[in-house]
Amino acid sequence: MSTFKEEFRKYFSELLSDLELCNYDIVYKLKKDIKTLMEKAKEDKDNDEEDTEIFGDIFFFFTGEIKNMLLDSLLKLFEQEIKSYNKLYELLSDINIDYEDVFDTKNMELIRDKITNRIFENEHFIYYKDAIEYLSEEDCTLQDSLHLASEIGFDTKNLNSCVLANLLYNNNLSERYYEEEDTIRELLEFKEELVDKVMSVLIGCQ
Repeated sequence: MSTFKEEFRKYFSELLSDLELCNYDIVYKLKKDIKTLMEKAKEDKDNDEEDTEIFGDIFFFFTGEIKNMLLDSLLKLFEQEIKSYNKLYELLSDINIDYEDVFDTKNMELIRDKITNRIFENEHFIYYKDAIEYLSEEDCTLQDSLHLASEIGFDTKNLNSCVLANLLYNNNLSERYYEEEDTIRELLEFKEELVDKVMSVLIGCQ
């Protein structure tokens, strides 16, 4: 005879196999089926000492193992979605930040800070040849890069092609991020809301 945990793992694994972005169907199905699963647990509680202990620890089972199963599935969905947005995937690669770092962050303000810090913590151009080539392609008149330097407060005696190229490159990365921020926000809001909805159903049916 299978235990409640085994029954619930099997059920939830099958439920998550149909998980789709911004689709809350699994919550509606869970609401419909959870009472049956809970009744099964109550029956096992009366007949099986092991299941009695499991039932007493059910809150921790839900908030631990089941929540982790949900987050693992959402992480895979998150990765697939980011890869489908070429610009966003390329941006995260260019600033050397993993999609898991974004997924694990709680809110957009923290993500913005994390990405901004990553953008500006390293110098992309360290060789004058590469810097000059980038500037000639992106800002041949140096108008944009010099404007950025002025806004930041750089003294002209401290400016060179590497400094200007890095300022322009980092500014371009920042602009690319803001263009993709709504996509990141949508993914995170779905993650947070789905986890909250599922856990409220599970905990509410104890």
